[in-house]
Amino acid sequence: MSVTAERIQTLRQQKKLTQSELADLVGTTRVTIGRIERDINKPSIGMLSLIADALDTTMDYLQGKTNDSRPYKSMNDIVHSSFRPLYEQQSKIKRISNLFSTKSNNSVIDLDIKDIFDDENFNLLYNGNELTTDDVKKLNAFLHAYF
Repeated sequence: MSVTAERIQTLRQQKKLTQSELADLVGTTRVTIGRIERDINKPSIGMLSLIADALDTTMDYLQGKTNDSRPYKSMNDIVHSSFRPLYEQQSKIKRISNLFSTKSNNSVIDLDIKDIFDDENFNLLYNGNELTTDDVKKLNAFLHAYF
């Protein structure tokens, strides 16, 4: 039995698919899948591509060119995972900047500190010491009562 035939059958069984179910996924018949798995027929490149997608692997793996059965990541997946920390940081910066509003008449920046109390992206400090959640609640209550 060829590597391709063996790997298709093994992956299909690991995914608990019948030959008929795999055939339905790739748009062929159970007989065709059976013939491929018994190494009677060789799948075309197009059919091999469909089978690889259906079995969540690569054509290279099915053909024995690699022993890594994981599918290739798309360029979008690679970029997104590589730059995710930067996107998250940028998102935090945007949220922070949205808390500020500039008055056009005298360039004074208004900042509602209640927004800071409510935003979990801020660590509030007093004299270099981080305020606990209880401290923030007390300070918020004091300011609420005062104003």
